[in-house]
Amino acid sequence: MRFRARAACAALALGALLPAAASAQSPDAYVLPFGMFRLGVEGVHASWSSRFDADGNRVDLGSDLGGDLTPDRFTALAPLQAQLTAFLDATQGSSGASPEPPSPSSITLGLLDVAASASHTAARGRLAVGILPRLELGASMSIGRGDRLVHRFELQGGNLGLNPDAEGNAALLAAIGWEELGALPLLPTSESPLGMELQNRVTELAGEPMALPEDTANTEVLAALLSEQFGFDPLASRIERWRAGDLEMDAKALLLSTFGGAPVPADPGFDLRIALLGGARFATGEQPDTMDLLTPEPSEGLSSWSGGAAVDLFLGSHIWVSGSLRFTRGRESEIVRRIPGENPLDPPQEPTAVSIKPGDITELRVAPRYRLDRAISVGAEYALYEVGDTRYTGGTEERPADVLNLAGGRLQRFGLEIRYSSLPAYWVREAILPAEVTLAYQRTLGGPEGTPGGGRLTVTASLLPRLW
Repeated sequence: MRFRARAACAALALGALLPAAASAQSPDAYVLPFGMFRLGVEGVHASWSSRFDADGNRVDLGSDLGGDLTPDRFTALAPLQAQLTAFLDATQGSSGASPEPPSPSSITLGLLDVAASASHTAARGRLAVGILPRLELGASMSIGRGDRLVHRFELQGGNLGLNPDAEGNAALLAAIGWEELGALPLLPTSESPLGMELQNRVTELAGEPMALPEDTANTEVLAALLSEQFGFDPLASRIERWRAGDLEMDAKALLLSTFGGAPVPADPGFDLRIALLGGARFATGEQPDTMDLLTPEPSEGLSSWSGGAAVDLFLGSHIWVSGSLRFTRGRESEIVRRIPGENPLDPPQEPTAVSIKPGDITELRVAPRYRLDRAISVGAEYALYEVGDTRYTGGTEERPADVLNLAGGRLQRFGLEIRYSSLPAYWVREAILPAEVTLAYQRTLGGPEGTPGGGRLTVTASLLPRLW
């Protein structure tokens, strides 16, 4: 349970680096010629209703929160359990006591069932320029927003309800020395075995019965307890506000091209183009609120650097294959996180500054494409990521930050795309405006524990004017 809890809270930090690396550069090896600019905008909408567990299976996003809400699982019930245990032990000799009374450990709010989905929408602006005949430099920054939809939030089978008369019960039990028990916000229901045992003993000792709840607690009661006692936001659908993302910078250097600096070969045949890649991510983004049981968006405020190479292989006039190999090294950054306890429903501590060292990422991407005509092409893409362990340091002695540590593993994605580009026609002066538009969809096939198991839709548009 402990590992699943920390995976639910920390795993999205793993996903934070992957979308950034994927969107900052395509796997193409095309390098902007000297004097040409790329002014681009990108819209990304990612959504998921499940995540991958340790065995690689998809589980519901809210599955960690579900289960029987006993005192061991939901510590807000611990005061009630302690008071009931003490009262039953102290009054076991009364004439209203059963020979074998029910155990206070049997109290429960019920079985909690949560099903939810989350999404993250981002808009990214990008500027790149060919500063030398074989060198391109670029920068990009995004703003993003996370949304959440709770499909199911149910509580059934409990034996506790709201105290119907806390003041009156406290006054009644004060006469026999148990005022604190009568004032508690929750009590066993009148029809439960524990409620009947409690009622019999109070009636015998105090001369009259206390007021016990008739109905069991519902999700509104649970939400109020989570908010009032633990400070958690309600488990409900909501829309986040827009936040600034991290600044990313990248570079491409043309290493080899059998057909010069053109975007595509002029004559059909076998041609090759290779470019070196470099990039850096800076922790400039605004981090989301972590006082939430269902984190709706990836974390920001992470930094890294990367290096690699991209290859374009042209086979005739219609087929070409693009690929890239990149290594991303996560740099230690300071972020603000809530450190969970043994399970997600434990009382939270205030968010605190901790250090995170994201796992290193080795990324392989292959994208075969087919050109329908000179401007329109369709293709597929397969991406494989080998992700290292993510490590946290800091926190407190009671809750050290290493509870958030996340094991790495292999993550796979598959996607399809369609692209329009007037750049080949512009290169031979048969188009006035050089522009590119791409529509792509990617689906996560598998990943380390905690990885969101969903898909994302990306729309990219670019203008490529030549300024000198």
